[in-house]
Amino acid sequence: MPLFCLRPRIPKRLQRRTTDGLTQTQEPKWEQLKSFHKDRLEALFITELARTMSKLGSLELLRNGFDFYGQHLDLAYFQPGSNLNPALWELYEQNKLTVVR
Repeated sequence: MPLFCLRPRIPKRLQRRTTDGLTQTQEPKWEQLKSFHKDRLEALFITELARTMSKLGSLELLRNGFDFYGQHLDLAYFQPGSNLNPALWELYEQNKLTVVR
């Protein structure tokens, strides 16, 4: 049994990038959360993101997103299978890949 548990930490530079990406792709959800949490929203979101990442893993979060105070937030958008829905392509093209070592 381990004496301590390492929790994933999200570097400060990625915290801002993550929240900026959410405000661009899911603005109505983010604004609704912001109206309730005000200035604490980003800190609460990053804390919950780290906790959920520790519990489920980063791949699960990228594939399925997660629920945060009643809102389902997606962290990545995958390539659509057809050109029938241009809105899905717009979301897909807004993905930003960052690798942290």
